[in-house]
Amino acid sequence: ARYAAFLGGGIVVASYVFETLRLLSAPLRGWESASVFALQKAGMSLSGEIHPGPIMLLLGLTMVFMVAAAMAMDRRDLTD
Repeated sequence: ARYAAFLGGGIVVASYVFETLRLLSAPLRGWESASVFALQKAGMSLSGEIHPGPIMLLLGLTMVFMVAAAMAMDRRDLTD
């Protein structure tokens, strides 16, 4: 559980740092598709349009991580 927490926290921190640098640096502004935060913002806009692509990508990533976590827990021996 400790490694999963470190990995999740590391991904969030790295994503936040990347998003901050992307907004501050002109050469990185074109990398919007690589930012998790930009994908989250693209799901809903003020005009009321819903863009299903970014939402489906985040849902897909969530499902992949859930399956990986379930497989890792299934292999673990909890009878100790």
